[in-house]
Amino acid sequence: MLPTYLKPPKNKLKELETIRKNYKLTHFDFSLEIGSSRWATIKTQEKTLEQLRIQFPLATEKKLWGAVILSKLEAMRGAPSPIGPSSYEIAKLKAWIDEIMKDISSWDGVINFILNVSKATFNISVVQSEINKILERKN
Repeated sequence: MLPTYLKPPKNKLKELETIRKNYKLTHFDFSLEIGSSRWATIKTQEKTLEQLRIQFPLATEKKLWGAVILSKLEAMRGAPSPIGPSSYEIAKLKAWIDEIMKDISSWDGVINFILNVSKATFNISVVQSEINKILERKN
C-alpha cells in the first residue's frame, strides 16, 4: 500500500503494530496514518530531491531545493485540504519562490518551510502523535 520509501524501518514495525492493534485500525487505515505523518512528508521530500538530482544533474542544490518546494506546493494545490492553505495562498507562495529561497540556506530550511506550510493538514490525533514519536526517533 505504501511506496517503498515510506515503509517504516524494520526495527520499528513491532511498536507500530502494537499501536495499530491497540487502536483497532485496519492495515489500510493504519497505512493512511503513516502516509499522512510528518515523517512521511519528510521522506517524500527526500525522495523528490533524489529524483530531481537524477533528472537535473547540472542544477545547483539551491535550485533543486526550490524545485522540491514547488513540487510540494503543486501537490497541495492539486489536492486541496479544507484546513490547509487555499489554492490562492499556494499560488502566492509559488509566485514568491525566488524570495522564499533567499531565506533558505540548508536542506533543513527546506524541510522546515514545507512542514510549516503543511502543518494545518497534519492529523494531530493521539494515534498520529504516537506514530510520529516512533518514526521520528533516531534509533
